[in-house]
Amino acid sequence: MAGFSAPAWRRLGLAAGPQDIPAGMTSHLQCPVPFLDSSGRLFLFFTARDAANRSHPFRLELDPEKPTRLLRVDQAPLLDLGGPGHFDSCGVMPSCAFTLPDGRVALYYIGWNVPNDVPFHNSIGVALSEDGGRSFNRPFRGPLLDRNPHDPLFVSTPHVRQEGDGFRMWYLSGVAWEREGEGFRSYYNIRSAHSPDGLFFTPTGEIAVDYLAPDECALASPTVAQLEGGWVMWFSARRDRYRIMSALSEDGRTWRRDPKPALEPAALPGAFDDEQTAYPAVCEVYGRLLMFYNGNQFGRTGIGVAEAQS
Repeated sequence: MAGFSAPAWRRLGLAAGPQDIPAGMTSHLQCPVPFLDSSGRLFLFFTARDAANRSHPFRLELDPEKPTRLLRVDQAPLLDLGGPGHFDSCGVMPSCAFTLPDGRVALYYIGWNVPNDVPFHNSIGVALSEDGGRSFNRPFRGPLLDRNPHDPLFVSTPHVRQEGDGFRMWYLSGVAWEREGEGFRSYYNIRSAHSPDGLFFTPTGEIAVDYLAPDECALASPTVAQLEGGWVMWFSARRDRYRIMSALSEDGRTWRRDPKPALEPAALPGAFDDEQTAYPAVCEVYGRLLMFYNGNQFGRTGIGVAEAQS
């Protein structure tokens, strides 16, 4: 992989801020998911929280030529929360949007519920759109991926790409809960699964990206692009706080981590991302490689955008 490296990023600014939170929600524009529809319009799916701290999925539209220019924010959630006892009864958080070969848009999301012994349980769900991403419905009531022999605790933050005649998913795999004071600290790394149709995935059992530092505990939100020279994965890694990191691959399966952050917190005090950078989502928009991401407080301060430098 000599001569191949991940691109550097230049911050463009905020795409949406706290003033843009949809009606009825109280905080956060979390986990941005870019999607270019068939007419070339640029949308972001994202999560906002209500007064009970439940996560709901929404959509906003940006100017694709100037992605810091917000055109509109839809005020109605894309999906209702799941019913009592369902895997997504306490939250629905978009994580990846992908157009299937049959033209339907698949919105892969994180389903939240609250067990009685640890703070949360996550599973991976999917909703499908027949109208190009304007509205979504669940094809089934249960998750498409949940804990299993390879992922004993929880799964979350999926990213899906087509791979030959099938599909590959990279996702967060929960591996441990550790008591910390009166609460818990969760540990998770990034693993992969494959699918023939983009709806039913089988975990490979392989760790795609693992911890690099002894005090790391959380690797999340992978996003993958195939660039000239190889594959790049960007993801969040937490030690004292989240930073956006990267890993390189020649084949999209075996990854080598870059020890340096791909996007450090901003050096400017008071910036929306001067404490942390997290939840990257990378896409190509009219020949430009853009990264949408969250800054401080896990999306409470808004959604930022950066552009890759050649």
